[in-house]
Amino acid sequence: MNDCFPGHVKIQIRSTFIWIISMKYTLYLSKLIKMRGIPNLTLEQYQRTMNVVSLENRIMGIIKARKKIEGAKHSGQLDYLIYLEGRKLADLTDNMPEKDFWERLLNSEA
Repeated sequence: MNDCFPGHVKIQIRSTFIWIISMKYTLYLSKLIKMRGIPNLTLEQYQRTMNVVSLENRIMGIIKARKKIEGAKHSGQLDYLIYLEGRKLADLTDNMPEKDFWERLLNSEA
C-alpha cells in the first residue's frame, strides 16, 4: 500500500497507473456491521454480499502475486486478470460508491 493514499494499491498496466481501492466494499460493510450489528439478509442479498467480498479478496490476491513477480515475462497476464475481476466487481456493484451500494442492498427487499 502507498503511504500517500491509505487503502489504495498502485499498479501499472502498460505504462498506465491505476489506483485500485483495496477492499473498499468489504471494509465499509465491516464498519456497518460494527455500528449496526449483523443485518438480517435475504438469500439474494447474502449471495450478492458474499460475491462482492469474494471478488475483492481475489483482486487483492492477484495484486499481491503480481507484486512478487513484477518484471517477469508473464506478469502482464495478471494485469489482465485484475482487469477482468475489476470489471466483474464494477458490474456487481453497479460501480456505485460503497456507501450507496450497501445502503441500497441492505434496504432492498430483493
